[in-house]
Amino acid sequence: MGEHSPRTRAVRRTCATVAGILAVLAMIAGLASPALAASEATFTDLVPGASATVVGTAGGRLQRPTAGLMGMTIDGVPGAGYCIDIHTGITAGTSGMPEVDWDTSGVTNLSAVEQILGSYHPAGSGPAGYAITGTVAQRAAATQAAIWHFTDGFEMVPAENDPVIAANYDAILRAVTDGVLPGFGEPSVSLAIVPPAETEAPQGEPVGPFVVTTTAASVTLTPSAGTVVTDASGDPLSGPLTDGSEFWLVRDDVGQATVTATADASVRAGRVFFKKGSQRLILATTVTATVSAEAGASWITPPTTEPPTTEPPTTEPPTTEPPTTEPPTTEPPTTQPPTTEPPTTTPPSSEVTITNQTLDLPASGVSVTAPARTESLPRTGDEARPLLAAAVLLLAVGTGFGLIARRVQSSRV
Repeated sequence: MGEHSPRTRAVRRTCATVAGILAVLAMIAGLASPALAASEATFTDLVPGASATVVGTAGGRLQRPTAGLMGMTIDGVPGAGYCIDIHTGITAGTSGMPEVDWDTSGVTNLSAVEQILGSYHPAGSGPAGYAITGTVAQRAAATQAAIWHFTDGFEMVPAENDPVIAANYDAILRAVTDGVLPGFGEPSVSLAIVPPAETEAPQGEPVGPFVVTTTAASVTLTPSAGTVVTDASGDPLSGPLTDGSEFWLVRDDVGQATVTATADASVRAGRVFFKKGSQRLILATTVTATVSAEAGASWITPPTTEPPTTEPPTTEPPTTEPPTTEPPTTEPPTTQPPTTEPPTTTPPSSEVTITNQTLDLPASGVSVTAPARTESLPRTGDEARPLLAAAVLLLAVGTGFGLIARRVQSSRV
Protein backbone atom coordinates (compact mmCIF):
# COMPACT_ATOMS: atom_id res chain seq x y z
CA MET A 1 0.00 0.00 0.00
CA GLY A 2 1.26 3.49 -0.82
CA GLU A 3 1.07 6.71 1.12
CA HIS A 4 -2.31 7.47 2.60
CA SER A 5 -4.36 9.36 -0.02
CA PRO A 6 -6.03 12.65 0.96
CA ARG A 7 -8.94 12.05 -1.40
CA THR A 8 -11.18 10.90 1.45
CA ARG A 9 -10.98 14.10 3.48
CA ALA A 10 -14.32 15.38 2.25
CA VAL A 11 -16.00 12.08 3.08
CA ARG A 12 -14.55 11.98 6.53
CA ARG A 13 -15.64 15.50 7.30
CA THR A 14 -19.29 14.51 6.86
CA CYS A 15 -19.25 12.76 10.20
CA ALA A 16 -16.16 14.36 11.69
CA THR A 17 -18.13 16.34 14.27
CA VAL A 18 -19.95 13.39 15.83
CA ALA A 19 -17.18 10.85 15.37
CA GLY A 20 -14.54 13.28 16.56
CA ILE A 21 -16.45 14.21 19.70
CA LEU A 22 -17.17 10.58 20.55
CA ALA A 23 -13.56 9.61 19.97
CA VAL A 24 -12.25 12.47 22.08
CA LEU A 25 -14.70 11.67 24.87
CA ALA A 26 -13.64 8.04 24.75
CA MET A 27 -10.00 9.04 24.93
CA ILE A 28 -10.61 11.43 27.81
CA ALA A 29 -12.57 8.76 29.66
CA GLY A 30 -9.73 6.31 29.13
CA LEU A 31 -7.17 8.77 30.44
CA ALA A 32 -9.32 9.80 33.39
CA SER A 33 -10.03 6.19 34.31
CA PRO A 34 -6.82 4.32 33.55
CA ALA A 35 -7.87 1.34 35.60
CA LEU A 36 -10.66 0.54 33.16
CA ALA A 37 -8.38 -1.70 31.14
CA ALA A 38 -10.78 -4.67 31.30
CA SER A 39 -9.07 -5.98 34.46
CA GLU A 40 -11.19 -7.81 37.02
CA ALA A 41 -10.44 -9.17 40.43
CA THR A 42 -11.68 -12.16 42.40
CA PHE A 43 -11.47 -12.38 46.18
CA THR A 44 -10.35 -15.88 46.99
CA ASP A 45 -10.09 -15.76 50.81
CA LEU A 46 -7.91 -14.46 53.62
CA VAL A 47 -4.28 -15.43 53.13
CA PRO A 48 -3.55 -18.25 55.61
CA GLY A 49 -1.41 -17.13 58.54
CA ALA A 50 -1.61 -13.44 57.55
CA SER A 51 -4.49 -12.12 59.67
CA ALA A 52 -5.57 -11.47 63.27
CA THR A 53 -8.44 -9.90 65.18
CA VAL A 54 -8.16 -6.23 66.05
CA VAL A 55 -10.31 -4.11 68.33
CA GLY A 56 -11.26 -0.51 67.75
CA THR A 57 -14.00 1.97 67.04
CA ALA A 58 -15.38 2.88 63.62
CA GLY A 59 -18.62 4.60 62.83
CA GLY A 60 -19.21 5.36 66.48
CA ARG A 61 -19.22 1.77 67.72
CA LEU A 62 -16.69 -0.77 68.99
CA GLN A 63 -15.75 -3.41 66.41
CA ARG A 64 -13.68 -6.59 66.38
CA PRO A 65 -12.99 -7.33 62.69
CA THR A 66 -10.51 -9.83 61.36
CA ALA A 67 -7.70 -7.83 59.80
CA GLY A 68 -5.07 -9.14 57.45
CA LEU A 69 -3.92 -9.87 53.93
CA MET A 70 -6.66 -10.94 51.49
CA GLY A 71 -6.03 -13.35 48.64
CA MET A 72 -6.96 -12.00 45.17
CA THR A 73 -6.50 -12.84 41.54
CA ILE A 74 -6.19 -10.10 38.91
CA ASP A 75 -7.34 -11.41 35.55
CA GLY A 76 -6.57 -14.87 36.86
CA VAL A 77 -3.11 -14.02 38.19
CA PRO A 78 -2.66 -14.57 41.98
CA GLY A 79 -2.01 -11.56 44.21
CA ALA A 80 -3.04 -10.11 47.54
CA GLY A 81 -4.67 -6.96 48.86
CA TYR A 82 -6.46 -5.25 51.72
CA CYS A 83 -9.97 -4.12 52.54
CA ILE A 84 -10.71 -0.40 52.19
CA ASP A 85 -14.37 -0.61 53.27
CA ILE A 86 -14.71 -1.80 56.86
CA HIS A 87 -18.47 -1.39 56.90
CA THR A 88 -19.17 -3.81 54.02
CA GLY A 89 -18.62 -7.53 54.14
CA ILE A 90 -17.39 -9.90 51.43
CA THR A 91 -17.45 -13.64 50.94
CA ALA A 92 -14.74 -15.86 49.60
CA GLY A 93 -15.06 -16.52 45.89
CA THR A 94 -16.57 -13.12 45.01
CA SER A 95 -15.59 -12.55 41.39
CA GLY A 96 -16.21 -10.07 38.62
CA MET A 97 -14.94 -7.08 40.54
CA PRO A 98 -13.97 -4.48 37.91
CA GLU A 99 -11.10 -2.11 38.40
CA VAL A 100 -12.07 1.51 39.12
CA ASP A 101 -10.09 4.72 39.38
CA TRP A 102 -9.47 6.45 42.66
CA ASP A 103 -11.76 9.39 42.00
CA THR A 104 -14.83 7.23 41.43
CA SER A 105 -14.03 4.57 44.03
CA GLY A 106 -15.74 6.48 46.83
CA VAL A 107 -12.75 5.89 49.10
CA THR A 108 -10.99 8.74 50.92
CA ASN A 109 -7.28 9.25 51.67
CA LEU A 110 -6.06 6.76 49.07
CA SER A 111 -2.81 8.73 48.75
CA ALA A 112 -1.99 7.84 52.36
CA VAL A 113 -3.00 4.23 51.71
CA GLU A 114 -0.64 3.89 48.75
CA GLN A 115 2.23 5.20 50.91
CA ILE A 116 1.51 2.43 53.42
CA LEU A 117 1.35 -0.19 50.64
CA GLY A 118 4.69 0.95 49.27
CA SER A 119 6.57 0.54 52.56
CA TYR A 120 4.77 -1.97 54.77
CA HIS A 121 3.61 -5.54 54.61
CA PRO A 122 3.89 -7.31 52.25
CA ALA A 123 6.20 -4.77 50.51
CA GLY A 124 8.45 -4.32 53.56
CA SER A 125 8.73 -3.47 57.25
CA GLY A 126 8.97 0.33 56.94
CA PRO A 127 11.78 2.87 57.23
CA ALA A 128 14.15 3.13 60.20
CA GLY A 129 12.49 4.56 63.27
CA TYR A 130 9.08 3.51 61.98
CA ALA A 131 9.63 -0.19 61.42
CA ILE A 132 7.12 -2.88 62.34
CA THR A 133 7.96 -6.24 63.87
CA GLY A 134 6.45 -9.57 64.79
CA THR A 135 4.96 -12.37 62.77
CA VAL A 136 3.38 -12.09 59.33
CA ALA A 137 -0.03 -12.06 61.00
CA GLN A 138 0.97 -9.28 63.42
CA ARG A 139 2.46 -7.13 60.66
CA ALA A 140 -0.44 -7.78 58.26
CA ALA A 141 -3.09 -7.06 60.90
CA ALA A 142 -1.38 -3.79 61.90
CA THR A 143 -1.09 -2.72 58.27
CA GLN A 144 -4.79 -3.41 57.64
CA ALA A 145 -5.79 -1.55 60.81
CA ALA A 146 -3.70 1.48 59.76
CA ILE A 147 -5.35 1.47 56.30
CA TRP A 148 -8.80 1.42 57.93
CA HIS A 149 -7.76 4.42 60.00
CA PHE A 150 -7.42 6.53 56.83
CA THR A 151 -10.31 5.06 54.81
CA ASP A 152 -12.93 4.51 57.50
CA GLY A 153 -11.82 6.40 60.61
CA PHE A 154 -10.86 3.27 62.55
CA GLU A 155 -9.27 3.97 65.95
CA MET A 156 -7.52 1.08 67.64
CA VAL A 157 -8.00 0.56 71.40
CA PRO A 158 -4.47 -0.33 72.57
CA ALA A 159 -5.54 -2.12 75.74
CA GLU A 160 -7.81 -4.44 73.76
CA ASN A 161 -5.21 -5.52 71.18
CA ASP A 162 -2.05 -7.56 70.87
CA PRO A 163 0.73 -5.23 72.10
CA VAL A 164 2.86 -5.95 69.01
CA ILE A 165 -0.04 -5.23 66.66
CA ALA A 166 -0.81 -2.02 68.57
CA ALA A 167 2.83 -0.88 68.44
CA ASN A 168 3.03 -1.63 64.72
CA TYR A 169 -0.21 0.26 64.11
CA ASP A 170 1.15 3.30 65.95
CA ALA A 171 4.46 3.22 64.00
CA ILE A 172 2.65 3.18 60.67
CA LEU A 173 0.43 6.13 61.60
CA ARG A 174 3.45 8.16 62.77
CA ALA A 175 5.28 7.46 59.51
CA VAL A 176 2.39 8.80 57.45
CA THR A 177 1.90 11.81 59.70
CA ASP A 178 5.62 12.66 59.67
CA GLY A 179 5.71 12.38 55.88
CA VAL A 180 8.61 9.93 55.74
CA LEU A 181 6.95 7.46 53.36
CA PRO A 182 7.52 7.84 49.63
CA GLY A 183 4.46 7.80 47.44
CA PHE A 184 4.06 6.45 43.93
CA GLY A 185 0.60 7.74 43.07
CA GLU A 186 -2.31 6.00 41.44
CA PRO A 187 -1.14 3.12 39.27
CA SER A 188 -1.10 3.92 35.57
CA VAL A 189 -2.77 1.93 32.85
CA SER A 190 -1.03 -1.32 32.12
CA LEU A 191 -2.27 -1.40 28.52
CA ALA A 192 -4.54 0.82 26.45
CA ILE A 193 -5.16 1.84 22.84
CA VAL A 194 -5.88 5.53 22.23
CA PRO A 195 -8.08 5.86 19.10
CA PRO A 196 -7.78 8.61 16.47
CA ALA A 197 -10.27 11.44 16.16
CA GLU A 198 -11.89 9.73 13.15
CA THR A 199 -12.63 6.01 13.24
CA GLU A 200 -14.62 5.77 10.01
CA ALA A 201 -13.37 5.80 6.42
CA PRO A 202 -14.34 4.62 2.92
CA GLN A 203 -13.50 0.98 2.24
CA GLY A 204 -9.89 0.47 1.35
CA GLU A 205 -8.75 3.60 3.16
CA PRO A 206 -6.71 3.51 6.42
CA VAL A 207 -8.01 4.56 9.82
CA GLY A 208 -5.48 5.86 12.33
CA PRO A 209 -3.22 6.50 13.94
CA PHE A 210 -4.03 4.37 16.97
CA VAL A 211 -1.52 4.77 19.80
CA VAL A 212 -0.40 2.04 22.20
CA THR A 213 0.23 3.03 25.82
CA THR A 214 1.59 0.32 28.09
CA THR A 215 3.89 -0.53 30.95
CA ALA A 216 4.74 -3.81 29.27
CA ALA A 217 7.92 -4.40 27.35
CA SER A 218 6.05 -5.49 24.23
CA VAL A 219 2.51 -5.64 22.86
CA THR A 220 1.00 -8.01 20.31
CA LEU A 221 -1.82 -6.83 18.02
CA THR A 222 -4.46 -9.20 16.66
CA PRO A 223 -6.87 -7.68 14.11
CA SER A 224 -10.25 -9.19 13.23
CA ALA A 225 -10.66 -11.12 9.97
CA GLY A 226 -10.25 -9.08 6.81
CA THR A 227 -8.36 -6.26 8.55
CA VAL A 228 -4.70 -5.37 8.08
CA VAL A 229 -2.51 -3.51 10.57
CA THR A 230 -0.13 -1.08 8.81
CA ASP A 231 2.41 1.60 9.56
CA ALA A 232 2.25 5.23 8.42
CA SER A 233 3.45 4.30 4.92
CA GLY A 234 0.79 1.64 4.48
CA ASP A 235 3.15 -1.30 4.90
CA PRO A 236 1.96 -4.24 7.04
CA LEU A 237 3.32 -4.21 10.58
CA SER A 238 5.09 -7.27 11.78
CA GLY A 239 6.34 -8.07 15.24
CA PRO A 240 5.34 -6.66 18.63
CA LEU A 241 4.82 -2.97 19.40
CA THR A 242 6.02 -0.93 22.37
CA ASP A 243 4.75 1.99 24.40
CA GLY A 244 3.93 4.94 22.13
CA SER A 245 3.78 2.90 18.91
CA GLU A 246 1.33 4.05 16.23
CA PHE A 247 -0.57 1.88 13.80
CA TRP A 248 -3.38 2.08 11.22
CA LEU A 249 -6.17 -0.31 10.28
CA VAL A 250 -7.23 -0.99 6.69
CA ARG A 251 -10.17 -3.00 5.39
CA ASP A 252 -11.17 -3.54 1.77
CA ASP A 253 -14.79 -4.39 2.57
CA VAL A 254 -17.58 -2.35 4.05
CA GLY A 255 -18.13 -3.11 7.72
CA GLN A 256 -16.57 -2.94 11.15
CA ALA A 257 -13.36 -4.36 12.56
CA THR A 258 -11.52 -4.57 15.85
CA VAL A 259 -7.95 -4.97 16.93
CA THR A 260 -6.94 -6.54 20.24
CA ALA A 261 -3.70 -5.70 22.02
CA THR A 262 -2.29 -8.17 24.53
CA ALA A 263 0.75 -7.97 26.77
CA ASP A 264 2.34 -9.48 29.83
CA ALA A 265 2.58 -6.45 32.11
CA SER A 266 3.46 -5.69 35.70
CA VAL A 267 0.38 -4.64 37.67
CA ARG A 268 1.41 -2.47 40.60
CA ALA A 269 -0.07 -2.18 44.06
CA GLY A 270 -2.68 0.48 44.66
CA ARG A 271 -5.26 -0.57 42.09
CA VAL A 272 -8.85 -0.51 43.38
CA PHE A 273 -11.52 -3.11 42.59
CA PHE A 274 -15.15 -2.72 43.41
CA LYS A 275 -18.48 -4.37 42.61
CA LYS A 276 -21.70 -2.96 43.96
CA GLY A 277 -22.81 -4.82 47.07
CA SER A 278 -19.33 -6.09 47.87
CA GLN A 279 -16.40 -4.82 49.85
CA ARG A 280 -13.89 -2.57 48.06
CA LEU A 281 -10.41 -4.06 47.77
CA ILE A 282 -7.03 -2.52 46.99
CA LEU A 283 -4.17 -4.48 45.49
CA ALA A 284 -1.16 -4.73 47.83
CA THR A 285 1.23 -6.64 45.58
CA THR A 286 2.75 -6.21 42.17
CA VAL A 287 1.72 -8.99 39.85
CA THR A 288 2.60 -9.93 36.31
CA ALA A 289 -0.50 -10.60 34.30
CA THR A 290 -1.68 -10.91 30.73
CA VAL A 291 -3.64 -7.74 30.07
CA SER A 292 -5.55 -6.71 26.98
CA ALA A 293 -7.14 -3.70 25.31
CA GLU A 294 -9.35 -3.37 22.26
CA ALA A 295 -10.14 -0.71 19.67
CA GLY A 296 -12.35 -0.60 16.60
CA ALA A 297 -13.09 1.18 13.33
CA SER A 298 -15.63 1.04 10.52
CA TRP A 299 -15.60 1.39 6.75
CA ILE A 300 -18.35 2.70 4.47
CA THR A 301 -19.07 2.61 0.73
CA PRO A 302 -17.32 5.49 -1.02
CA PRO A 303 -19.72 8.12 -2.36
CA THR A 304 -20.58 7.85 -6.07
CA THR A 305 -19.24 10.70 -8.15
CA GLU A 306 -21.73 11.60 -10.92
CA PRO A 307 -20.64 13.50 -14.04
CA PRO A 308 -21.99 17.03 -14.23
CA THR A 309 -25.26 17.48 -16.19
CA THR A 310 -24.77 19.49 -19.39
CA GLU A 311 -27.75 21.60 -20.43
CA PRO A 312 -28.00 23.52 -23.69
CA PRO A 313 -27.44 27.21 -23.19
CA THR A 314 -30.55 29.39 -23.14
CA THR A 315 -30.47 32.02 -25.90
CA GLU A 316 -32.34 35.21 -25.18
CA PRO A 317 -32.89 37.96 -27.74
CA PRO A 318 -30.63 40.89 -27.14
CA THR A 319 -32.24 43.85 -25.51
CA THR A 320 -32.17 46.89 -27.83
CA GLU A 321 -32.22 50.19 -26.13
CA PRO A 322 -32.73 53.45 -28.08
CA PRO A 323 -29.54 55.43 -28.36
CA THR A 324 -29.25 58.28 -26.02
CA THR A 325 -29.03 61.57 -27.93
CA GLU A 326 -27.21 64.24 -26.13
CA PRO A 327 -27.05 67.82 -27.47
CA PRO A 328 -23.68 68.66 -28.84
CA THR A 329 -21.52 70.71 -26.65
CA THR A 330 -20.70 74.03 -28.28
CA GLU A 331 -17.48 75.48 -27.14
CA PRO A 332 -16.38 78.99 -28.14
CA PRO A 333 -13.57 78.98 -30.65
CA THR A 334 -10.23 79.45 -29.21
CA THR A 335 -8.69 82.70 -30.40
CA GLN A 336 -4.97 82.49 -30.64
CA PRO A 337 -2.89 85.62 -31.14
CA PRO A 338 -1.39 85.85 -34.58
CA THR A 339 2.04 84.49 -34.83
CA THR A 340 4.54 87.17 -35.80
CA GLU A 341 7.10 85.73 -38.11
CA PRO A 342 10.16 87.56 -39.31
CA PRO A 343 9.62 89.13 -42.74
CA THR A 344 10.68 87.04 -45.63
CA THR A 345 12.34 88.46 -48.68
CA THR A 346 10.34 87.68 -51.81
CA PRO A 347 11.33 88.20 -55.42
CA PRO A 348 10.49 91.61 -56.94
CA SER A 349 7.91 90.09 -59.21
CA SER A 350 5.77 89.19 -56.27
CA GLU A 351 5.49 92.75 -54.85
CA VAL A 352 3.05 95.51 -55.74
CA THR A 353 4.24 98.97 -54.73
CA ILE A 354 1.86 101.89 -54.51
CA THR A 355 3.53 105.35 -54.29
CA ASN A 356 2.16 108.79 -53.76
CA GLN A 357 0.11 109.83 -56.72
CA THR A 358 -1.06 113.42 -57.27
CA LEU A 359 -4.05 114.19 -59.42
CA ASP A 360 -3.97 117.71 -60.65
CA LEU A 361 -7.31 119.20 -61.33
CA PRO A 362 -6.53 122.38 -63.31
CA ALA A 363 -9.96 123.87 -63.14
CA SER A 364 -10.50 123.72 -59.52
CA GLY A 365 -7.00 123.50 -58.32
CA VAL A 366 -7.87 120.39 -56.38
CA SER A 367 -5.25 117.74 -56.01
CA VAL A 368 -5.65 114.33 -54.47
CA THR A 369 -2.66 112.75 -53.04
CA ALA A 370 -2.75 109.02 -52.13
CA PRO A 371 -0.44 108.09 -49.34
CA ALA A 372 2.37 105.80 -50.22
CA ARG A 373 1.70 102.17 -49.09
CA THR A 374 4.00 99.34 -49.59
CA GLU A 375 2.78 95.81 -48.98
CA SER A 376 4.63 92.59 -49.35
CA LEU A 377 2.23 90.03 -50.64
CA PRO A 378 3.18 86.48 -50.09
CA ARG A 379 2.63 84.12 -52.91
CA THR A 380 -0.09 82.25 -51.23
CA GLY A 381 -2.28 82.67 -48.13
CA ASP A 382 -5.53 84.18 -47.13
CA GLU A 383 -3.89 87.03 -45.20
CA ALA A 384 -2.40 88.59 -48.45
CA ARG A 385 -5.70 88.82 -50.31
CA PRO A 386 -7.14 91.86 -48.43
CA LEU A 387 -3.94 93.82 -48.99
CA LEU A 388 -3.94 93.06 -52.69
CA ALA A 389 -7.59 94.08 -53.01
CA ALA A 390 -6.91 97.38 -51.21
CA ALA A 391 -4.04 98.17 -53.56
CA VAL A 392 -6.15 97.50 -56.63
CA LEU A 393 -8.95 99.60 -55.20
CA LEU A 394 -6.64 102.57 -54.59
CA LEU A 395 -5.24 102.27 -58.09
CA ALA A 396 -8.74 102.24 -59.52
CA VAL A 397 -9.75 105.28 -57.48
CA GLY A 398 -6.72 107.19 -58.62
CA THR A 399 -7.34 106.33 -62.23
CA GLY A 400 -10.98 107.36 -61.88
CA PHE A 401 -10.08 110.76 -60.46
CA GLY A 402 -7.66 111.29 -63.35
CA LEU A 403 -10.29 110.57 -65.97
CA ILE A 404 -12.77 112.92 -64.27
CA ALA A 405 -10.22 115.72 -64.17
CA ARG A 406 -9.47 115.42 -67.84
CA ARG A 407 -13.16 115.48 -68.77
CA VAL A 408 -13.73 118.61 -66.73
CA GLN A 409 -10.77 120.31 -68.36
CA SER A 410 -11.95 119.35 -71.85
CA SER A 411 -15.46 120.74 -71.28
CA ARG A 412 -14.11 124.12 -70.25
CA VAL A 413 -12.04 124.46 -73.42
